[in-house]
Amino acid sequence: GRVHVADTGNHTIRSIAMAGDHAVSTLAGTPLPLGAANGAGASARFMFPQQVVADSSGNWYVADSGNAVIRRVTRAGDVSVFAGQVGTPGLVDGTGAAARFRSTDCLVGFGGRVVGRAIDASDNLYVADRGRRTGFRAREPHAIRRITPAGVVTTLASGDALGPSCLSCPAGSEDVFEHIAVDSMTGDVYFNSPDGLRRLRAGSVTNLGALGVYAEGPIAIDSARRRLFVADGNASGLRLERFDISGATPVREVTLDPRTSPILALPERPELYVARPGQLAVAPNGALVIKVPALDVILRVN
Repeated sequence: GRVHVADTGNHTIRSIAMAGDHAVSTLAGTPLPLGAANGAGASARFMFPQQVVADSSGNWYVADSGNAVIRRVTRAGDVSVFAGQVGTPGLVDGTGAAARFRSTDCLVGFGGRVVGRAIDASDNLYVADRGRRTGFRAREPHAIRRITPAGVVTTLASGDALGPSCLSCPAGSEDVFEHIAVDSMTGDVYFNSPDGLRRLRAGSVTNLGALGVYAEGPIAIDSARRRLFVADGNASGLRLERFDISGATPVREVTLDPRTSPILALPERPELYVARPGQLAVAPNGALVIKVPALDVILRVN
């Protein structure tokens, strides 16, 4: 009944009621002061948190991008480091503090940037761990990592299998690798790449772009209903696509385009169309929840 949000600019984790007046509260952290402190509620500190996902026990896991670690937030708001070591980026498998995640390439230059997050039915976390920039339009290979409930980090895939080298990426597309989703029924992992959505299945990567399935924005999976959702946007508005994943390959079912679907405009500001969604999630009733950083809003699409 609640949506949890990584409030990146305020360095906090917020909680929003889905019903009633949609009351917003701060679960962990204090607005604006950034840092790496563990602790309860307001005493904890984050540095540019990117995403949160929940496990079956109600704990929340945060990609604490500026600190290059994965943090855990309990239902009571107690914050601790789940995997990685604060301020020590890298690509190292291991358990808990022995693991390392990649460092940042963002302009502010702080710590690390762990971007996409997902979780499966067994509470394994999946991380899109973006490679560090090493030169003009060049960076280290990306990696997909898995973290078990015991904190054991392994690399499932990395390098060319995750997409073309950024030396050959079209201008502006080298940062596409940042969204990830997992099908809890099959264990398939879907993620962005510059030349199309890709799927990791049993150690093998398939480029779904060859089938016309592209995603530069966030993706989400409704495993129970066998649906894959893709969102992207530009100055014209938010574009949503829904695919049936019950077969061997995704089949496009419907596309909501801002040019033909005025419902994608903000009801209270019809002149403002949504651009560049930041994260996508599926509520238990099938509704979509969309984080739109450019407008500082959370949208729900029923």
